[in-house]
Amino acid sequence: MEMKSKYDIVIIGSGLGGLGAGLILTKQNPNLRVLIVEQHTIPGGYVTGFYRKGYYFDPGAEGISSMYEGSTLRKTLNEIGFQQEYIKIDPLETYYFDDGKKIALYYDIEKFLIEVEAAYPEEKKGTEDFLNECNRILGKKMKGEDIEEYKDWSFYDLLKKYVKNDNILDIFNLFCLWFSEPIRKMKAKTGATLVSNVMKTGVVYPKGGMANFSKKLADLFVSNGGTIIYGKKATNILIEDHIVTGILLNDGKEVKCDYVISNADVKKTMLEYIEEKYLDNDYLKFIRDLKQSHTGVMLFLGVDMDLSMYPSHFQISEDIDGIDRIKKNILEIKKLAVRIPAIKDPSLLNDGKYSIVAFFFSPYDWNNMWNSGPGGKRTPEYRKLKDDLMNQMITKIETIIPKLKENIDIRILATPLTFDRYVMVSEGAWFGPNSFSKLPGIKTPIKNLFLVGASVEGSGVPSALSSGFKVGKILSAIFYK
Repeated sequence: MEMKSKYDIVIIGSGLGGLGAGLILTKQNPNLRVLIVEQHTIPGGYVTGFYRKGYYFDPGAEGISSMYEGSTLRKTLNEIGFQQEYIKIDPLETYYFDDGKKIALYYDIEKFLIEVEAAYPEEKKGTEDFLNECNRILGKKMKGEDIEEYKDWSFYDLLKKYVKNDNILDIFNLFCLWFSEPIRKMKAKTGATLVSNVMKTGVVYPKGGMANFSKKLADLFVSNGGTIIYGKKATNILIEDHIVTGILLNDGKEVKCDYVISNADVKKTMLEYIEEKYLDNDYLKFIRDLKQSHTGVMLFLGVDMDLSMYPSHFQISEDIDGIDRIKKNILEIKKLAVRIPAIKDPSLLNDGKYSIVAFFFSPYDWNNMWNSGPGGKRTPEYRKLKDDLMNQMITKIETIIPKLKENIDIRILATPLTFDRYVMVSEGAWFGPNSFSKLPGIKTPIKNLFLVGASVEGSGVPSALSSGFKVGKILSAIFYK
């Protein structure tokens, strides 16, 4: 579709925040002229996927929380006419520990406790008591009651009150990793609430893959009358008298509009797309000081072997201190997460063959930016490092899936530099800024400029979509008047 020179609203980026805003706007105001400008060739940002030689891979989000029937997120999507089938990821994770024990984290507490008892019988009662305490804390929080007894406790302290074995602690450390917060620093009440919420409501996988989820959102936006232009990158947000007037694209074209919604990384939006003279020093410092969440290394394998006997989501784990090592700029594969999406969704099989995505968290600027050259140039040293990491990861997976190496059709490795390049997120962060730091919110000091996405109010699919829905409703009300 040909791009016009003037729109009512321009959205930078087709991540879930941008798509969410666009869907609300076009649903509630069919005559609005809404444009989404996307630098990539596909929508979704981190909620996307790609094919190589028939193998499908999710390079970002691997599931969606808060999507249970009756949730606010599900209701809003239903109201705007979005239809999607979901598959519950259960068990949520299966853990393979270095002592040879294995535990599957089922949502059904009785099933999970059977797993715990089989591996570490002495930890069954403590684990059950811990989960009951998490439910009590969530209940009090939902009633607005204070929980003074854990005011100064970390999540680690709370766990150690009930559980002694570090491998059991590592199971619940999963909830800390989602938010890039070390288990010894996450607040006890926060961790307990997360555990109770997820165990009650679950995590789902959209049938057809994460890319299918984003594509359906984008298709619905277009069918509502919106426009998406792919392969165009915004380079500047145009401002006159501290009021947004449009955007400048990388081909030199200007697109005029009354409002801009940026789904781009918040640091890039405020520090690169806008001239400093429009922002005061305190706000600039706040944006510059935002601490990014962790990034990592991701391996994509196409495998010509039967993997149907393995869990769809599992971890090979040696300890619980991965985030601490990242903060100390240490690169070690002590914990490797492995995903086989076709186990849950056979429609993703490649003529009976499976794709594997494996990843571990890592520092962004390790060893002089991953042995890259000036400007991030990919050097021979960088390529050798990628090969070494790929072999280490495959060897580790083979402790669970024997003979994997001899059945690999294709292999691709992504480093933090890869995510920085393709998703254009500062420091290649997988979850935007750290969710436990102060976040910028949807409003900015620039009139008629709004922010949406995982950089704004919290990480993850629900937060990104929710921010878009909020901004969409605010602007819909303005135009409705």
